Amino acid sequence: MIYPIDNDKLQLSDNDSSDGEKSEESFLASIESLALRQKSNFPENTGVRNTELSNLSIGDYPEVESTDRTDKKIDELKSIISAIEKRSSVPEEIKLDKTYSINYKNELNPAQLKAVTTIAGPVLVIAGAGSGKTRVIVHRVAFMMENGIDPGDILLLTFTRKAATEMLGRVQQLLKDNAAQKVFGGTFHSFSNYILRKYSNLLSIPANFTIIDEEDSADTIDLVRSELKIEKREKAFPRKNRIQEIISSARNRNLTIRAVIEDEFSGLRDFIGDIELINRGYEKYKKICKIFDYDDLMDVLRDSLRDNEVFRKRLHNVYKYIMVDEYQDTNIVQKEIVEYLSAGSRNILVVGDDSQSIYSFRGANYENILRFPQKYPDCKVIKIEENYRSNQKILDFTNEIILNARIGYKKRLYSNIINDVLPLVRKFYDQESEAEFVVDKILEYREKGIALNQIAILVRAFW
Repeated sequence: MIYPIDNDKLQLSDNDSSDGEKSEESFLASIESLALRQKSNFPENTGVRNTELSNLSIGDYPEVESTDRTDKKIDELKSIISAIEKRSSVPEEIKLDKTYSINYKNELNPAQLKAVTTIAGPVLVIAGAGSGKTRVIVHRVAFMMENGIDPGDILLLTFTRKAATEMLGRVQQLLKDNAAQKVFGGTFHSFSNYILRKYSNLLSIPANFTIIDEEDSADTIDLVRSELKIEKREKAFPRKNRIQEIISSARNRNLTIRAVIEDEFSGLRDFIGDIELINRGYEKYKKICKIFDYDDLMDVLRDSLRDNEVFRKRLHNVYKYIMVDEYQDTNIVQKEIVEYLSAGSRNILVVGDDSQSIYSFRGANYENILRFPQKYPDCKVIKIEENYRSNQKILDFTNEIILNARIGYKKRLYSNIINDVLPLVRKFYDQESEAEFVVDKILEYREKGIALNQIAILVRAFW
């Protein structure tokens, strides 16, 4: 805090100003007098906290405040995980009782081999970063096909269509068998679109429905809003994209619009009633125009699986082996779809890593992977911890961070990649200093003979 000063006491006399040296001495003497007076107003210095990374510890920060509800949820998740961690972790020798075209024992490490060869029943695979989870899925599909399972009985749900295409393409290359293309592989949205159109008569929905993307959804919401003729208020009404985000978030997380606004957009509380009315108008508009947005695809599939027993049993007879990639990034609706689909055969494998859940802003719920053993108490839990991407020094660094998490599956990644270079942490006080450091490092590496195409820079997106 800066305290007011008496400017008159800093005035230099005309006589002093005629003599430069005396003027400076008089000025500095005035500053000294001012500083001494101001010093007495400052609070007692109790010590400056050192914020250098090397000097920080968890104890330097107060615990984040949480509600009783949150604490109860954390305790519940800890209990689920604790029960899993107490299970025997003694590795079992996998014996293959026939000759396969793929040498699975040579192609896979023991944990990967166990995940690949465990076909029956619910399976949770905790695959750490860089541990080869894609390899596991590819070889598991191949292993099932080599054991006589009809590829049409297999459903592979992935986060992107590209991932599914690449996985099934690799299965085809491994087996040299085009039958791998009979496996349904794709995203939740593409699967929902396919199923809803195929069984439209059974579900009493139009087969020729139109799918609109997020931007078209926002435009439709804006059209509905214009019909509401909302009176101008002191506070501006939220824009169409914000309304679309609120409606979608509520649906993906099984929450009410009121709950989403009060929790995440408290500044829009005055508009809760209006947004709820807009949502009802939006739903009616879509129904009349035979329009489905992305959320409708999954909501209608989930509701149909839940409420239509004939439809549910039909899908049970079609998809007897289900695999889900990146399970930590699924939302509540997607989790329920998986549970309804797998209720028949219970041959469900999910792959993921709770430590890599990054899509909560899109409704993803990391609790899905933590609660999998709660839904399937008899599930086999397989941890894949050998890393093929990083050296052990980096893994030691990340392992310590993960081990300090309050909840989550305990894992310790390891690698056979040897490198004595330690991860380097640097703290900068502005972007220019950071940029200069990065440039200097690149030049340093180039002078050491490292090609520029071997250097990568990862930055946060600022747009």
